[in-house]
Amino acid sequence: MILARYLPMRRKGIKPHRGRELDPKYLAWLRNQPCAIPGCTSHYIEAAHVGPRGFGVRSNDREAIALCAGHHRNRADAHHRLGKRFWIFHELNRYDVSNRMPKGSGL
Repeated sequence: MILARYLPMRRKGIKPHRGRELDPKYLAWLRNQPCAIPGCTSHYIEAAHVGPRGFGVRSNDREAIALCAGHHRNRADAHHRLGKRFWIFHELNRYDVSNRMPKGSGL
């Protein structure tokens, strides 16, 4: 087939690096912070990846915020259920919330 010579060759078992930055220390610190939703008093905190990526592709760990399990996944007004409407519903600016988190490499 003529088209086959124009397709890039893949090696078995090697996945291309997509540039996602991992920071387990930051995620551990984040899980000890309060929920980013004002007035929420839940203590079951998860790291919610909210960076500008497509669905099914997690963003960098430094683009995560602290959300309780309810606001992250479980409730009707959760980030996973509302998607982009989450920020409008809770009257939050995604970039303001994520910029409040420390970005230094000291964690």
